[in-house]
Amino acid sequence: MKAKNPSNIIQKSKTEEIKSLASKIVSSKKHCNSVVKIFEFLLEENCSIELHLACIRAIHKIFCFYLEQNDVQHISTQGKSDSPELKLREWLRERYIQSVDVLLGQMQHEDSAVKELALCTLMKFLASEGIKPMDGRSKVSFPMGLFENIVSSLLNSVDEEEELINRFQEYLEYDDVRYNYMKRLMYIITSIQESSSEVSEVQISNLLSGMLILTSPSGSEKLSNFLVASSAGSSLVSSVKVHREMFSKVWLAFVKIKLTSKMYKKILVSLPDKIIPHLQDPLVVSDWLISCYDRGGALSLMSLNGLFVLMNKYNLEYPDFYNRLYNIMDNEVFFVKYKARFFHMLDLFLQSLLLPTTTIAAFIKKLSRMALTAPPHGILLILELVTNLLVRHDTCRTLVHRDTSCSFDTDPYIPDESDINKCNAVDSSLWEIKSLQKHWHHQIASQALRIEKPLPHIETPFVDVLEVGYDELMGKEVKKSKKDKAKEANGQVNVPITHVQRTKLFSFDDADLETLWITNEV
Repeated sequence: MKAKNPSNIIQKSKTEEIKSLASKIVSSKKHCNSVVKIFEFLLEENCSIELHLACIRAIHKIFCFYLEQNDVQHISTQGKSDSPELKLREWLRERYIQSVDVLLGQMQHEDSAVKELALCTLMKFLASEGIKPMDGRSKVSFPMGLFENIVSSLLNSVDEEEELINRFQEYLEYDDVRYNYMKRLMYIITSIQESSSEVSEVQISNLLSGMLILTSPSGSEKLSNFLVASSAGSSLVSSVKVHREMFSKVWLAFVKIKLTSKMYKKILVSLPDKIIPHLQDPLVVSDWLISCYDRGGALSLMSLNGLFVLMNKYNLEYPDFYNRLYNIMDNEVFFVKYKARFFHMLDLFLQSLLLPTTTIAAFIKKLSRMALTAPPHGILLILELVTNLLVRHDTCRTLVHRDTSCSFDTDPYIPDESDINKCNAVDSSLWEIKSLQKHWHHQIASQALRIEKPLPHIETPFVDVLEVGYDELMGKEVKKSKKDKAKEANGQVNVPITHVQRTKLFSFDDADLETLWITNEV
């Protein structure tokens, strides 16, 4: 029989003791002094995770009970400060304040379960204080003091707290919590902008995580989902318009902070679905998006989605958009994480049949020139897209059927020209695609041959090739070779019709070979 670990037995007995102490404290105030012992357990250096959780649950049970019983709230003494009841109330109040400080510290614990339980307990205290205020006033209100401490501990941590911040998101379903949270965010952002000292990257990262969990209510009805019932009396908290205005102000203020490239990317990924639909006027982010687009590199690729949403749904006018899109296209796009996203967006931008032939021809020619130096999986993607563009815009088929022969030296196309109307693409031909008909990869060669055949009337979906890379191409060939070997093992060898399988090295007999050998030797 396996011996039990003594340390586990000790931890279990301590956990049971903590549960027993909590039950006694709740059942009778004469056991209130035991709260100190629970704090001592929690603040021990070698306190295990299980003991941490047991102590926090005990604190939750004790002080939620006394908050509901109105035993920790401040009351007017009126000359009776020496009363034992008042002294006990004041002592419990001090212990409650101590428990809040301890739980705020536990939100910085290394274990996620401890941090989440501390956060949930503090939010439970917040709801209880909203019903019975700590200052003893009859008029209830949202407990901003406690809430500000919770948000500060959440966002000002020395470590990245994305997981804990995402857990906090469930409380933003309450309209009053969301409203006051946005107010606190605005205060933190303003403090960072006005601060002369440099703010750590971790703090900005936590602030960004805190921004990304924000949502804004839709519709025009008055809001009514409150954690603290008294919030219903505020016209600001219950107004959809005010929430959307604050959401817009917070985001516009945040993007003015100095951000890293990684932070820019996180914002750009979330912008189309999580930010733009909730803004009061989505066009207010157009300048920031265009500045990201002008930066080049991965940021340009990732800003395309947001710009497309603004142009398609909110009528953003950006006359130089296609020129800029044309100029950011290069072979580096095949080696970035967002390759599939870029080509998907490129296809969407070239959907309109109202685009000039010179514009479409420039993109087709640029893609064809990129195919000459692209990796195999990139070439397959380009061939699919070029074929679809020719099907979609039949006026560009002259690039395929032009009679004059063209080569790299005689091509009128100017690849270094930044203006798509001056690059002479419409006067060129797709000789690059023709050259790919002799590519070493059989799939590329056969795909390039399609361009000389009658084009289909319907575009071919190229979603399947968006995510294709070297691994997929190699895997496909390996599977094919395995199938061929299996057929050979079963005697089913696929021999080309024009090929006669040899049974020996030379066509003449061995005797003839011997004669030739002797003759040559002489």
